[in-house]
Amino acid sequence: FVDASTNTGSVSFDGTTLTVNVGTLPFDSTATATLIVQVNQNTPRGTTISNTVTGTSDTSDPDTSNNSATAFTVVTGPFAGDVLISEFRLRGPSGANDEFIELYNNTETPIAVATTDGSSGWAVAASDGVTRFVIPNGTIIPAHGHFLGVNSTAYSLSSYPAGNDGATVTTATGDATYTTDIPDNAGIAIFRTSTTANFSTSTRLDAAGSTAEANTLYKEGTGYPALTPFSIDYAFVRDTCGKGGSITTFGTCPTNGLPKDTDNNAADFYFVDTNGTPAGAGQPGVADERRSGAGVHRGR
Repeated sequence: FVDASTNTGSVSFDGTTLTVNVGTLPFDSTATATLIVQVNQNTPRGTTISNTVTGTSDTSDPDTSNNSATAFTVVTGPFAGDVLISEFRLRGPSGANDEFIELYNNTETPIAVATTDGSSGWAVAASDGVTRFVIPNGTIIPAHGHFLGVNSTAYSLSSYPAGNDGATVTTATGDATYTTDIPDNAGIAIFRTSTTANFSTSTRLDAAGSTAEANTLYKEGTGYPALTPFSIDYAFVRDTCGKGGSITTFGTCPTNGLPKDTDNNAADFYFVDTNGTPAGAGQPGVADERRSGAGVHRGR
């Protein structure tokens, strides 16, 4: 149970049953009650939830056959892990504001952005609690597709090729922009709401933060290794092979090319940059294919 309201009378909830007292209604008038519940994260997709409403009155009712109705809702998500932070950086060659956050639809079906609290969309926020950008309600993120947020103050990869749609070459321009710098080594997270007061583990879809981040809402596990800040062309990339970015581990990819999501940032992300600069996060090798920049190796 999350919340309930009615346009007349009062509502109460006792743990299993919502009671709506609509008071005395004028003839031919309508009372409306709204019930918001949150589905447990481990509820399998395709599960059908049944809710039944029954109405009673203090006055006699000549027809009781229409005093009950049942609604069926099929669970579709999204759940934590359905949308992942796939790649990001919190500074770049143009300085502290040369940053981006790329999101990824980790499911086999398109995801339509929608909220249950009346807010405007899904927020991506930093651990200072400030929202950097919102994915508006109604936005469709394609199956295995991406959504890119960039700091428009200094983002330097907007002209970098990001894919080919068969007719034109696309570039890594942002789907959303922001202007407030995210501090180095701070945590970031995506929430199924844009209401700051509702940011919690129950509304969080994914998070990524360093070992220096104290707020566990904005990281998973102990966090990825904290960086010594340099204005270099780097990125943290989610492992899509299962080898942690290793260039010496041969053989097939254990994850078959799908993103690794163990809820442990240290295991799921690896660090790359174009010059092999020691920055404190380990160096799996120079990013020869230039992975820095959202979508440069995957169309959105």
